[in-house]
Amino acid sequence: MENASGRQLSTAERDRRPNDKEMFVLFKIQRAYFNASQHLQSDLWKEAGISASIPAVDLISSREHGLR
Repeated sequence: MENASGRQLSTAERDRRPNDKEMFVLFKIQRAYFNASQHLQSDLWKEAGISASIPAVDLISSREHGLR
């Protein structure tokens, strides 16, 4: 397996779990993306079958992706 730069990853690198700081940064990026008005107003949500103006409402009610 290779990373984005093309170098081989060792087994330790491949199996490494992200630390808390990395997870928090990822969470902040995802939250900013999903709360962006361009993302929420995209027609792709309607094409995917999401009917609510806030996609999380449909996902939570259908128990998709483990949300409750």
